[in-house]
Amino acid sequence: MKLGLGTVQFGRDYGVSNATGQVADAEVRAILARAQAAGIAVLDTAAGYGAAETVLGRTATDWPDQSIVTKTCVLRDMGAGMDPARAVQETFAGSLKRLGRPSVYALMAHLADELLSSDGDAMWAAMASIKAGGGAQKIGASCYTPDEAQALLDRYPIEILQLPMNIFDQRMVASGMLDACYAKGVEVHVRSAFLQGLILMDPDALPDGFASAQASLRALRRAANEAGVSPLALALRFVLNQPAVARVIVGVTSVRELNEILAAADTECAVDFAALAVDQISLITPSMWPPDSDEAWAFRYEIAAHRSTIRAFG
Repeated sequence: MKLGLGTVQFGRDYGVSNATGQVADAEVRAILARAQAAGIAVLDTAAGYGAAETVLGRTATDWPDQSIVTKTCVLRDMGAGMDPARAVQETFAGSLKRLGRPSVYALMAHLADELLSSDGDAMWAAMASIKAGGGAQKIGASCYTPDEAQALLDRYPIEILQLPMNIFDQRMVASGMLDACYAKGVEVHVRSAFLQGLILMDPDALPDGFASAQASLRALRRAANEAGVSPLALALRFVLNQPAVARVIVGVTSVRELNEILAAADTECAVDFAALAVDQISLITPSMWPPDSDEAWAFRYEIAAHRSTIRAFG
């Protein structure tokens, strides 16, 4: 089972397609039980995901330590003058306390650019010390672009890497980054498999700020129709088919949503995935999407109205 469960929705109101807000504990427990029964073996969380670690600490008590992946603090949020190594160590100690565990499977730097900054060596040394002390089996980072991923691999002995990838954003494949990770034995976790819900949108229901997505969305739907599958199943199959990908992290707010994802994950199809790649960086990079204008709010509403099923983590 390649699917992993993202937990940011357990800790705060997150996601442009999240119409229900933070998930209640009772639903979290039901989601976790269904995930375990389906063979999902990874829970992805972070100190920065609101109350997510605390929620997992009281709801995921029967999940092994080896299932948890968490992340470091964001240094820029720690205040001027904070020693980076101390920040990493103290935040991780807090994560273990909130999770109610003596160790986790993996610890990642939350922002790769901080690990690549002048503070990076001190951060990595702190993470390596945590691993040496038995606090984590693997250490690595979360990144955004192939260049960032390559810089991490060049500078550190990365063991686990989380990166964005989806049927529109195929840069990690085209650049050879997935092959590079595989060759180095780096465990790859993929987030943003549905591009924050955009991939599941109706191409005729997009606000003006996202009109450039129409052609790509229509092509995706044509391909899905020809293959006899849903756009959801088609998009998920692209990331699951990558041999170098160990986990695909998805977030849900209900058991119903998880069941839809599980059903889609079992759907096979033969499609020319490369033909559906999008080169427009402003479209495949959420940080470059229109700001919180009326159109952006309309976009959020449309995603929630048309499909509240998927919010890939990240």
